[in-house]
Amino acid sequence: MSEYGEKIAAETLRIERLLPGPIERLWQYLVDSDRRREWLAAGELVESGGAPLELVFRNNDLSQSDDRAPEKYAHIGDEARLHCHIIDCEAPRQLTLAWGTPMERHRRCASSWRRKGIRYCWW
Repeated sequence: MSEYGEKIAAETLRIERLLPGPIERLWQYLVDSDRRREWLAAGELVESGGAPLELVFRNNDLSQSDDRAPEKYAHIGDEARLHCHIIDCEAPRQLTLAWGTPMERHRRCASSWRRKGIRYCWW
């Protein structure tokens, strides 16, 4: 695996990271909207399979400087929303989300927490 990730199937990317802190605190950075907003996107998450989730990305707020989104992404720098639903939630070890309309192929993101890190898979 490279330092960025590993393609483990035609449409699956695995990213593993070792993060500091106890698993319970790391879990809060996935499920708590205010904490998740600090590194990804806000949105109230109900820890239950089948529950809806709207992720609200404010990418321009994530930068510590005056850097703005590149021109081709400028239209979503201030805010973009992604409608998802929770496929699986087993606190504090597994969270799987899916997104996409019924006409599109659904995309999924799963996070698996272990004692020594976190594993993300996108497919």
